[in-house]
Amino acid sequence: FIKVFYSRTGRPQRRSQAKKQIAAQMRRSRKRATSGESGGSSDGKKKRKSGFSKPMAVTSQSLRDFLGKDTMPRGEAAKKIWDYLKENCELNEKDRRERFLDETLMNIFKVKKVSYFSLQRYLSKHMKDPDLIGM
Repeated sequence: FIKVFYSRTGRPQRRSQAKKQIAAQMRRSRKRATSGESGGSSDGKKKRKSGFSKPMAVTSQSLRDFLGKDTMPRGEAAKKIWDYLKENCELNEKDRRERFLDETLMNIFKVKKVSYFSLQRYLSKHMKDPDLIGM
């Protein structure tokens, strides 16, 4: 149920002010509802990992040899590759966000240069969700 808010003079408030107060009241009630649950999950459910933190299966043999693992989170794999790029690969002087790949990585990704964001795109082709491929 929604309360009608009145000003100190006893008149109903403007619609926009009332909406703001109602929204604030709803936020407070949501906080109260969730604060009781945050003490610990009584259901015993674990939070699912997703995105960068979820361990992914490395599907290509060449990338598996480079990383040294069969499963690894995509963020961790990208960091390991980017560290290798910083040490061993040349910086593109025209666009300093990019690195030119050496032969090892060029054979894996099939491109000549890569930025950190395009690395994520190329890496996703070589890493799949282990639940989907049956590992």
